[in-house]
Amino acid sequence: MRFVFSRLFFVLLATGFLPLSLSWNFPALRYAVLIYDAALISLALIDYFVSRNLPEGLTIKREFEKRFAIGDETHVKLHIENASPRDFQLKIKDEFPPELKLSATREAAFTIEAQTTADFIYGLTPPRR
Repeated sequence: MRFVFSRLFFVLLATGFLPLSLSWNFPALRYAVLIYDAALISLALIDYFVSRNLPEGLTIKREFEKRFAIGDETHVKLHIENASPRDFQLKIKDEFPPELKLSATREAAFTIEAQTTADFIYGLTPPRR
């Protein structure tokens, strides 16, 4: 999966520009903003590498209702199984080929309790071959 910065990252980055605009009077602010930006980018990279691995006991499978047919909506199901002893708050965003037409949202946020399963379903329609 490709690396994408979140909206929060850009808000925090923009927040760092405010003291930078005042740094012509206070040169020390330049170094503070540099340290702030370096810490922000470091935390984003750490988050990226930590979030690449699913926690132990958590599995996600993608299943299709049927084969894709032109003009016919096919439901895609993400089946999440939590076999671990703890609850998880998940934010899921599934990737799909850009040629397909999305009929509902492909994002979901929910809490999956310990030793349970959950499903997230959305529809895709191929408009042409």
